[in-house]
Amino acid sequence: MSKGVVETAQEIVNQSPTIENARRLNRLIRAAKGEEKDFIYDLVESFLMQVEEPSQRDALLKEID
Repeated sequence: MSKGVVETAQEIVNQSPTIENARRLNRLIRAAKGEEKDFIYDLVESFLMQVEEPSQRDALLKEID
């Protein structure tokens, strides 16, 4: 059985806040449904808070719908 989207999103958030990881989170958001999607959006906030530079944070945010 494969991991769920929430568990995968948690693993990504615990990694470096890179453009590639932002794209991976975006794909997970698209695959998630209902409460899973809400939880991933909460994780995205934590992901973005790791970045101090506003322009870098904006670049990451652009990759996430």
